[in-house]
Amino acid sequence: MVRKFGKEVNWMKKSLILSVTTIFIVVVIVSVPFLANSKSISPEQFVKEYLELNKKDDYEKLSDIIIDDRFNNDRQTEIEQYKKFAQEKVKVKDFKIKKVREVTEDKATVITEITFEDGRVNQTPVKLVKQDGEWKVHIGTESATDDKDFKRIK
Repeated sequence: MVRKFGKEVNWMKKSLILSVTTIFIVVVIVSVPFLANSKSISPEQFVKEYLELNKKDDYEKLSDIIIDDRFNNDRQTEIEQYKKFAQEKVKVKDFKIKKVREVTEDKATVITEITFEDGRVNQTPVKLVKQDGEWKVHIGTESATDDKDFKRIK
C-alpha cells in the first residue's frame, strides 16, 4: 500500500510540472506578438521594421505606421500613391541605421543609409513621432532632400 501511494505522489508531481510547463509555453507563445508590437520598441528598431516593409512593398502595413501629411488622412489614396511611387522609383535593396538623434519622449530622428536597386545610395533622415504611445513615421509636406541630414552618397 505504501508503494502505491508513493507512485501516486510521483505521478502527481510529474503531472503538476507538465501542467506548469505547458501553461508557461502557452503564455510565452501568446505574448510574443504583443511584445513585438510593444510600445517600448526603440526608434532604431521601429525604423528597421519600417524599411523592411518598404523592401516587401507592404503598402497597407506601411499606411498603418505612417502619418503622411500629403494625403489628408485618406488611407486609400495613400496606399495607391505608395504603390505608384514604388513603380516610378527604384526599390530599396538594403539599408543601415547610422545614428539616432533628437530623441525625446514623443519624437526622434533616425539617420539611415539606403541603397537602392539601381545602385544609388542616400543618407536619409526618418522622422518619428509617437501617436497613442507608438512610434509612427512622420512624412511632412516638405521634401526629404531639404533636410540638413539628407545627402546623396552615390
